[in-house]
Amino acid sequence: MIRRLDLVLVGVLVGACSDAPFAGVSRDPCLPGNTRAGDVACGIPVSPYDSATDTYSLDAVSMVPLATSCDACPVAVPASLWLATTTPTGRQEFFIIGVRLAGGASPITDDPDVRYVVDLRGGPRTRNRAVDTLILASDGVHHLKGGRELTAVWGPKTAAWLYADGFDLQVARKLLPFPVGVTVTARVERRVGGVWSTVGPAPAPFALCWAGADVREDPCARR
Repeated sequence: MIRRLDLVLVGVLVGACSDAPFAGVSRDPCLPGNTRAGDVACGIPVSPYDSATDTYSLDAVSMVPLATSCDACPVAVPASLWLATTTPTGRQEFFIIGVRLAGGASPITDDPDVRYVVDLRGGPRTRNRAVDTLILASDGVHHLKGGRELTAVWGPKTAAWLYADGFDLQVARKLLPFPVGVTVTARVERRVGGVWSTVGPAPAPFALCWAGADVREDPCARR
């Protein structure tokens, strides 16, 4: 059974991007999590959306393994990610972060002292130091900007879908102040004595670019 948790949020609009050709760069491989279709810049895969079933397709999106494992950890830790954008018919674009877990106890728990955290920072080769944090906890999903939680008043949604082996987080792209792309880090935290700390090895960040972003280089290509 899949459970969906929603939190309605207030956001700030980010300018739309246009397609930018990158002829001659198709020989450069993309950073993990990014793809290239023809002579365009590397970017996050676009997941087709089925308005009839209100679902997005993962057929064209590959999982990105994380170089972390922790068989002795008390809770399951992130083992792989899949990342994509999708645009429901007549609605705004959403950024989706799928996290699959391995090891430890049951991956989705009602324990108030365990939470899963995804940090979103400025994309590659940018100086944007803003941090958006998505938190999946026993009381639902939360979205923090600079450490301050957005209040549930009106506007776009941040949501989570829970599975036996992990979860998907969805956030409206216009909530994210990153015009070129994002750097994503996923981890699990446990609270002991009132202090939250990361469980297991330090997670590796992933640099991702919006597909079709209007940039003058290919920042998500592997150099």
